[in-house]
Amino acid sequence: MAKPNPDEQWEAGERRLSEWGLGRDASAAELGAVLHRDVAADVAIAHRLGAIATDESADILRRLERDAGDKRVRREAKRAR
Repeated sequence: MAKPNPDEQWEAGERRLSEWGLGRDASAAELGAVLHRDVAADVAIAHRLGAIATDESADILRRLERDAGDKRVRREAKRAR
């Protein structure tokens, strides 16, 4: 089975976040509240949190990196910090 393209996974995660009502202006707390529901969404969350320069977003990224069951999600969280 081929690995999903990282860009396709990120785009799928963005679609999922949009379906959940989390637009581009969602706060770190709102994003943190939906962690671990969907792997693609977690990738998109890591990307978004990386653009939010707060202690809260850094804490959520560390938690995502530590607790994610998916290797790609952990890698994205680490990159975003």
